[in-house]
Amino acid sequence: MYHKIDYASFDMDEICKFMKDKIDWIRANLSSDSMIVVNFRDFSNTMTHFPDRVWHVVKFLSTLPPKDRVTGIAYEDMGRHLMDHLAVWTRAVRNEMERCGWADGQFIVH
Repeated sequence: MYHKIDYASFDMDEICKFMKDKIDWIRANLSSDSMIVVNFRDFSNTMTHFPDRVWHVVKFLSTLPPKDRVTGIAYEDMGRHLMDHLAVWTRAVRNEMERCGWADGQFIVH
């Protein structure tokens, strides 16, 4: 987990606004049809200790209007968690993406 973020003053709504601002900047300054993938750093640790943060971002990205959506979500695992846990978390995130209407969003592990 990245412990340098003060979640009391920079809450999940602020993080989502920040992310949307960066997505808009990429489209305005690099390419309007950029294939943007949002990477969840420390996905496994966050799912273990603060899963509501993951759900908040997944719901935010999944419920953006289709024209504003990114290509997908990626997450990394450093090998510290059991594959069984990763499989359940992966399926749960994918299910949430679909439940929120983002069935065509990519979801990759690297």
